[in-house]
Amino acid sequence: MTPLAKRRRRGFILLETLVAFAILAVMLAAAYRITGSGASNLARAEAARDVLEALQSEMDATLSGPPLTPGADTAALGPGYQRLRTIRRVRAIGQSGGQIALFRIEVAAYRNGDTAHLHPVLSLSTLRVEREGSGK
Repeated sequence: MTPLAKRRRRGFILLETLVAFAILAVMLAAAYRITGSGASNLARAEAARDVLEALQSEMDATLSGPPLTPGADTAALGPGYQRLRTIRRVRAIGQSGGQIALFRIEVAAYRNGDTAHLHPVLSLSTLRVEREGSGK
């Protein structure tokens, strides 16, 4: 092999190495972005799970608690959130032993900055039937 051919071959190897490093850098950057977004998604999912558990506890306490009174109230719900519980009387049916009332219960979580309660992060709702009057 002539000295000129060796020099060309050496230059070609350097060019191949630079291209390989560039490709590796692009692949590592893509892997870093995917890993970073995965960790971010995991943190958001864990926060949503915590809010859901807190709302479910609120709903369970409301369903198993004393007779319902229509209205709305707010309270703190973990760091960064507040909950709004709304109880509405949907229907009442009179019977000889009293009345049967149907209530709609809604429990929603809002971020602390959402004071107008426009955009719930999560919301649960259910119905509860109660007998009112004598023979309660």
